[in-house]
Amino acid sequence: MSETIEIYVYLEDEGVDVWRPTTAKPLGNGRFMLLATPDYDPGFERWEFVPGSVVSCRTKRFQGEQEQKLIAVSAD
Repeated sequence: MSETIEIYVYLEDEGVDVWRPTTAKPLGNGRFMLLATPDYDPGFERWEFVPGSVVSCRTKRFQGEQEQKLIAVSAD
């Protein structure tokens, strides 16, 4: 079974900043392939990077959180 990690993807058109946790498959060289959540519905949520996108990440500390999280910031 392939290793996966948690990455947060920005949701567009929400009116406020919303980040969706999802899983991603590490590809090496700081790149990750985003995987869909079980309830992924493109008609309900507009992800900045859709499942299947290969992205680069950086870390972000969300308000009220102790640990930094990986967020998708650009697509290849």
